[in-house]
Amino acid sequence: MKAARAGVALATLALVAGASLLIGDGGAIGGDQAQAQGQIGGRSRHRAGIQTRDRTMPEPARRRRAAARLDRNAECVHCHAEIAAEWQGSLHAQAYTDPLFQVSFERENFSDFCQGCHAPEASPRGDVEADRGAVGVACVSCHVVGDEAEGPVLAGPRPDWEVDRPERSPHALNRDPRFATAAACAGCHEFDFPNARRAGNTLKMQRTVTEHRRSKASEHSCQSCHMT
Repeated sequence: MKAARAGVALATLALVAGASLLIGDGGAIGGDQAQAQGQIGGRSRHRAGIQTRDRTMPEPARRRRAAARLDRNAECVHCHAEIAAEWQGSLHAQAYTDPLFQVSFERENFSDFCQGCHAPEASPRGDVEADRGAVGVACVSCHVVGDEAEGPVLAGPRPDWEVDRPERSPHALNRDPRFATAAACAGCHEFDFPNARRAGNTLKMQRTVTEHRRSKASEHSCQSCHMT
């Protein structure tokens, strides 16, 4: 019985979803991360006291994204080989193909809810093509916001040791301080249960951002541990 309960718990943890994120008081991004959000134009909209996600940051796929994004992702891998090797061995790259996720995905009837985060380069509805599922959360999923292949590459602030050097890049860059905070992660790492608002359920299915904000490690960004 204990083993069965543990299996259900693990399957639930694996069910990371792609529904629209609504962060209330319990899930608001606080401290220096909220300040970083305020430093850039385009404030998050507020409706009925609920903060909606800023869509200039990475978010779950809401519709089928351009096929050319896979070609652009291949360009990332070609030019940033060392970083790409780290990504290819990460859980981001395995977000859709991970066996534990696949077990949960087969058992739960939430395909529209899960695919937006676990296979963001595929359609959030319907079957996931093998090549789109294989890249999981790709380079372009976080660094090229939106559905198209073109556009500037989203990046965090320049490292201190680079500040005095000329900015040299073969592509346009959009440097945003929020990309170095939990604001870049919240789209797929804090969300409600499916149909939670309709059912009046205020509990969150995943509340990683809130847990981080309330933890002893809150002074450190997610990226300082998970992306180094």
